[in-house]
Amino acid sequence: MKYEDLKQSKSFCIIPWVHLQFEPHNKVIPCCLTSPYNYDLGDLETNSIQEIWNSPKQKALRREMLSGSRPKICSKCWHMEDQGMRSNRQHNNKTYKEVMKKVEEITLPDGTVPEMRLKYWDMRFSNICNLKCRSCGPKYSSSWVPDAIKIWGKKKYMSENKKGLNIVSNIEGQSKLTFLEDQIKHVERIYFAGGEPMMMEDHWYILDLLKKYKRFDVRIMYNTNMSKLEHKGKSVIDYWKLWEPGKIEVWPSLDEYGHRAELVRSGTVWEKTAQNIKTLTGLSNDIFIQPGITVGALNVFRLPEIIEHFIKIGLIHNNFSNQNCNTWKVQHNNWFLNFVHWPEDLHISILSDKFKKEILQKYKFWILDFKEKYDYDPTPKLKEIMSGLETPHNEKYAKLFLNKHAKLDKLRKESIFKTIPELEDVRNMYPGVYEEAYEKFKSK
Repeated sequence: MKYEDLKQSKSFCIIPWVHLQFEPHNKVIPCCLTSPYNYDLGDLETNSIQEIWNSPKQKALRREMLSGSRPKICSKCWHMEDQGMRSNRQHNNKTYKEVMKKVEEITLPDGTVPEMRLKYWDMRFSNICNLKCRSCGPKYSSSWVPDAIKIWGKKKYMSENKKGLNIVSNIEGQSKLTFLEDQIKHVERIYFAGGEPMMMEDHWYILDLLKKYKRFDVRIMYNTNMSKLEHKGKSVIDYWKLWEPGKIEVWPSLDEYGHRAELVRSGTVWEKTAQNIKTLTGLSNDIFIQPGITVGALNVFRLPEIIEHFIKIGLIHNNFSNQNCNTWKVQHNNWFLNFVHWPEDLHISILSDKFKKEILQKYKFWILDFKEKYDYDPTPKLKEIMSGLETPHNEKYAKLFLNKHAKLDKLRKESIFKTIPELEDVRNMYPGVYEEAYEKFKSK
């Protein structure tokens, strides 16, 4: 397909020509929205990066993109576009339009791209993390592993996770990442996630690599829990000061504040997190801050309060009307919402239909107030959340919630209902389910 055809295509995505995502346990996948998520292109333990780049699955994906069909593994982007939202596919096609112009000449008939030029790296080499969020699990948090073993038993945990806790992070900064040095001249964007990237040796290795080649023009993006800005005597801020203005993006994953945050994301010390936020917002070298709030059953009823608090502490900026300013301090629209689809026990459909209607009414009044206060309509951001609040109550998910969080409460010596009393709504629908699960649970 020629460039003009690709540009007009409703299915083509440039990602298989410019990008790879590196996962814990050595796996490499096409992108973060791949569904099913275990669509592995290869394994760094057994495959070279060149083998992965032109693996049978990767070549087949490219051929499918060029044929004009919609690959099944890209369903999340199709869903977003069908709902009238802008997808990652559309964003990346615009970002890498110069590569799109060359797709026809650099791609062989079987989907092979002989020369690898990785312009966008998604780095999730490790599950190492200091938190054990209720919405997470052992695959993406090493701190979750002891709890998972106590709940499921070691045998079941090991069978489901094969290698168990296999943190790939290369302590010596060598074995798994040497191939990246050859790609340093091509890279334009790097996204760090995990786990917690600030704890990963690979993250610091890559920063040093970029520093070595003076690639301070590379856009670096972080998904971080904001618990750490330093690691083993190194300060990430000292590195950021070397970068060109506007090239650092920080996406704090924060779903609550205060004592509720310390339960939702277990291990959080909110006082420390708040101090790190203050440090971050006090920087002057045009760092773009875009907090992401994951909205599910634990916080959907408090979303207005959470957003207003984040505005108060400077994490979300209240100059919503100024869309032309380039500095993060007055950046328009600098926050986004993630809707919880998984785990099912935190889907908002576990709440009663009556309570969900009350939340919807609360949102409607808050939207009116928000428009008046900030001259900005947040409705488009709330679209998926409000649609989810109209989902009928799910008994199966609700009972999963009561059973799972009874075990977590007992194991962690916490009380989800004491900290988040709004969730009594679920417990009251199924009297005794939580209590029975709590009483019967004995760590394995």
